[in-house]
Amino acid sequence: MIFVKNREKCSGCEACVQICPQKCITFDEDREGFRYPCVNAVRCIQCGLCEQVCPMLHQPLLTTPPKPFCYQSFSHEILSNSSSGGLFMALADRFIVDDGVVVGARFNENWEVEHVCVETKEELWTLCTSKYVQSRMGGIYKEVSHYLSAGRKVLFCGTPCQVAAMRRYCRKNTELLTCVDFICHGVPSPLVWRQWLASTTHGKSIESISFRSKEKGWHDYHLQIVMCNGEKLSFSILDSAFTRAFSANIILRPSCYRCKMRGLHRHSDITMADFWGMEQVLGKCDDMGVSLAFANMDKGLQLLDEVSAEKLDHPIGDLVSYNHSYDQQTPTTALRGAFFSRLIASHESLPILLEDVTHLSPMRRRYYKVRTFVNNLLGII
Repeated sequence: MIFVKNREKCSGCEACVQICPQKCITFDEDREGFRYPCVNAVRCIQCGLCEQVCPMLHQPLLTTPPKPFCYQSFSHEILSNSSSGGLFMALADRFIVDDGVVVGARFNENWEVEHVCVETKEELWTLCTSKYVQSRMGGIYKEVSHYLSAGRKVLFCGTPCQVAAMRRYCRKNTELLTCVDFICHGVPSPLVWRQWLASTTHGKSIESISFRSKEKGWHDYHLQIVMCNGEKLSFSILDSAFTRAFSANIILRPSCYRCKMRGLHRHSDITMADFWGMEQVLGKCDDMGVSLAFANMDKGLQLLDEVSAEKLDHPIGDLVSYNHSYDQQTPTTALRGAFFSRLIASHESLPILLEDVTHLSPMRRRYYKVRTFVNNLLGII
């Protein structure tokens, strides 16, 4: 039976909910806005399936050193609508052409993030670009298992922990399943996202949201919100309290600070990332975006060859020196505890509270720096 005593040990992948034959596990949102499993002990038959699929209860795979590639699409439309070089669209297109299925994250009608299966090129556009909120998996594990049983190839793209959960859930026809993850900083609270978005848009109808708009270039990407009335809001990382809090590690899920799926500990065939630092590594500069990719398995190596990704002859350390989250834990901060404690205990407006914790005086900044150091010594998030 799944029982979450320490919230650092649950990634929120939802695989336990889907595997339960008694349907006795619900996924409930806590006061921080993250969802955790809750088991109806009366209905539980102690089959142990929920524990078998949980990626946090098992040691992740240790892959061999990956083979690095870089990629940039020739299509201006794909580049403009992708976070980096358009590698995901290139991989996904091969599966659609081959009558396969692509699984990724998109916004739903409430501008929350959810995983869905798509089967047409038109639908692929909804899966493009990064979405810096934890996605809801819903029934995606069962859907993928169904497609695999029907003999169809599936490309699944998710966070490293979601990929690990999918691998543990799907035990049959796995030769048809290809998994892609990305270098993950951590997932912010959906509650914080909902409340910040509502306060920012003031209830106006939204036409589109892009966390990585390239209107001002790949290096100077912006969070852009376009309203149905034509109004456009654009925020750099420092312009909005939400992006500042995300970058400062204040609103991430507890498990993200203790992630087991970093470096070579991955279950994916390919790991994607932005090729930050390309100028220093290759001596090239491109402001439309370039994808960095690591082939972790032979299947990933073959796929990257098929989309004509460029092989890189550089040490992994050089290539990830500007992507620390590849193999380093996301640093904890005492501001996280301070923020969520105030959010839960008081009736303060979340947007005002976010502004307060992301704009600190020099004295308060020093105080939280010392507090973070002490918390790290004590193992406290």
